[in-house]
Amino acid sequence: TFRRKISKLYKSNRLPTPNNLISQFIFIYKIVNAFNIKSLIKDGYEADDLIGTVTKFFKNANKTVVIVSSDKDFMQLVDQNVFLLKKIKKNGLNHDVIIKNREVIKKFGVSPKHVIDVLALAGDSSDNIPGVRGIGMKTASALIKQYGSVEEVLKYTHLIRQKIRRERLMLDSEKALLSKRLATINCNVKLPIKLSDLKMKNIVNKKLIKLLKTFDFTDLLNKYVY
Repeated sequence: TFRRKISKLYKSNRLPTPNNLISQFIFIYKIVNAFNIKSLIKDGYEADDLIGTVTKFFKNANKTVVIVSSDKDFMQLVDQNVFLLKKIKKNGLNHDVIIKNREVIKKFGVSPKHVIDVLALAGDSSDNIPGVRGIGMKTASALIKQYGSVEEVLKYTHLIRQKIRRERLMLDSEKALLSKRLATINCNVKLPIKLSDLKMKNIVNKKLIKLLKTFDFTDLLNKYVY
């Protein structure tokens, strides 16, 4: 992806995708296609970027967007028309949780539009985004609330009283800017989409029934067919 071109260390801490999962991808695509759900793939970009682009597309069409994911990176997209929906298990049962502006502030200490600035300073170990050494989420949040952005923090680093924090910001300023680029979801990917392509169509069809029977998806057959 373009992020690996920016930094070879990006997500390099992750284990390779297991071969037995790779071999199932083709069947996942077939199932999604059989359900008449539009899927999007573009070389050089991650799913996050495509989801961000579709989110912007719907916002521009004055639509409300619900992103079904527990990935915290999507919190940067939340606004009055964009929400996250994630599943949590409680007492053995699945529950839907809606993430809005309030939940983002509770987690990051800043509004959604500043999430990438906090991640740029604090880093993200799950994606191997470096951030600034010694700057944790709490400190990053405080700095962004005070200065407004990574760029402004670096501009006024000389005003920071704590010597160690000041020195680390000066030494890792390029890492902070790199981290912001890595953490930012690209919402401007060129995709051949239009509203009519993305509308849900009739789910039940011969192709779907055949696949569900092939994979013995009895619950889905009972839900959508029988």
